[in-house]
Amino acid sequence: MFRNKLLANAAVSLAVMAFFPMPAAAAAPAAVNAPTEATPQSQDSTRGVRIGRGRTRTLGVAEGTVSPERAAEILASATTVAASAGLPCQVTEAKSLGTLVDTEAELFEVVCASGPGYLIAATTPPTALNCVALAASAAQTRAQNPNADVGAECSTPRNLDVIASIQPYAQAAGVDCQIDQAAWLGKPDEASDRYEIGCAGTAGYWVEAPSNSFEPNRVLSCTEVAAAGATCRFTTREEIAVSVGAMAAAAGRTCQVTEARFAGQNSSGRFFEAACADGPGFMFRVNDNRVDQTWDCADAARIGGGCQLTDPEVINASAAETEQARLNRVGLNCAYQAHRPIGADNRGRDVVEYQCSDQPLGMIAFIGQSSAESEGMDCLASELLAVSCSLTGKSTVAEALTRMMAADGHSCTVVDFDVLSPAARASRGEAVEVKCADGSGYLVEAPADRQRTGQVRSCAQAREFGESCNL
Repeated sequence: MFRNKLLANAAVSLAVMAFFPMPAAAAAPAAVNAPTEATPQSQDSTRGVRIGRGRTRTLGVAEGTVSPERAAEILASATTVAASAGLPCQVTEAKSLGTLVDTEAELFEVVCASGPGYLIAATTPPTALNCVALAASAAQTRAQNPNADVGAECSTPRNLDVIASIQPYAQAAGVDCQIDQAAWLGKPDEASDRYEIGCAGTAGYWVEAPSNSFEPNRVLSCTEVAAAGATCRFTTREEIAVSVGAMAAAAGRTCQVTEARFAGQNSSGRFFEAACADGPGFMFRVNDNRVDQTWDCADAARIGGGCQLTDPEVINASAAETEQARLNRVGLNCAYQAHRPIGADNRGRDVVEYQCSDQPLGMIAFIGQSSAESEGMDCLASELLAVSCSLTGKSTVAEALTRMMAADGHSCTVVDFDVLSPAARASRGEAVEVKCADGSGYLVEAPADRQRTGQVRSCAQAREFGESCNL
């Protein structure tokens, strides 16, 4: 006689496979879509029928002594019950474990041609327990209490082969690796199961699928799982580096990847960071399974929180060398200190802000293929193009205007300014309205040499010429 806890304990033990809360993934070009918490669910409630309450009786026939006629009958009955349960199972082997006293429903263990096997109770409707899930929860229970009664378990060797049982999920998920480990992790929702797949030498995966289907509704690489603050038991940091390094190789970067991370995703693709054994790392974007763009760490501050695996001093040193060489190549004078990529103009030139030790007002550079196609302007002149500087603050430009006016004999502590137009006279430069700390204002010419102002009119004088101040 089976004790009344046979299936009740098996079902309850499935609830042990809970997950601790996962921190939100780091913000990237878009937030990482983090794995949701796997909510403990009793497997015996998935079809609305509880099984295993009350006593069960055996059929009185010892295992291994079933007659061919009875074996055929069991196989036929189990096949019918599996089909009624809606299981994705072509039953190839079955055995009867007894009947439920409460309902006289027969209990079967079935082996499927592919995927996990099941314990199935021929209740109305039938209720099924996944053998891989049962084994995982039983192991968890025994780890906590070796003497615990875990209830009914699958015993057929094929049903205890976890890798073979999970293989169909891996194939449907497009997992192309040599699977060396696998496990059932829990139920992210009432109707689904989550599995972990370990790959030999590379990062593995989490795969989620409806309990009655091999078609995954969610696939996460362990690189993504790690970024969300969770853990893949069968994937090491070194294997994540190998996987990301294989993708990065397609970008044409010379880098022995020592560490890597998933940095996020948005509508344009998925973003990764790679750290290199020699020199600074880089970020890259994968779209349609190919790398379509890369960024040096110095240019990736706004992607996925910037590079986190490369020492900032290494990044800065590399950026200084690279950017100084770039400026020299196109003939732009700047003793490099820092830079900020802005984008590209309508001529396809890179637009970059630079902070230069020999350029007090900073520089906005428009960098083409040659010096003839490139040009630079300071952070006062760039306002005419609606390109504002951030490495060189507006207060720095205001201080420069204050000094220029003082050099020309005008007392005005500039607190605000507005660049109006190119200067009308031959001195070049810009026409600027300035507002002084005492509330007065002027329209001034700021010659290109930035040494002193050119023509200066107070706002009262400007009105006499039909001009107006707006600050």
